[in-house]
Amino acid sequence: MGQTLGTAAQWTSASADGVGKLELTAANEVILNKIIAFIDSFPLQHSAESKVTFKQPLIWTTELSSANFTAGYSHKYVHMHCL
Repeated sequence: MGQTLGTAAQWTSASADGVGKLELTAANEVILNKIIAFIDSFPLQHSAESKVTFKQPLIWTTELSSANFTAGYSHKYVHMHCL
């Protein structure tokens, strides 16, 4: 889903904070409705997994950097949290 939002969604130009915003378009509405449908159906398809509560954010260490994602990725959409 993250890759879909990063590549298929239509974004505004970067604002003063350097971040674009999701435009209000028919294509974006279709994408968001598909995400909502997936989230709504998840508990029905995966009942045990849907009951898991995350008490802390899921964080892991990695040796990867944004340079590892050059083919087909835009660096502005690759956000990594490295410890």
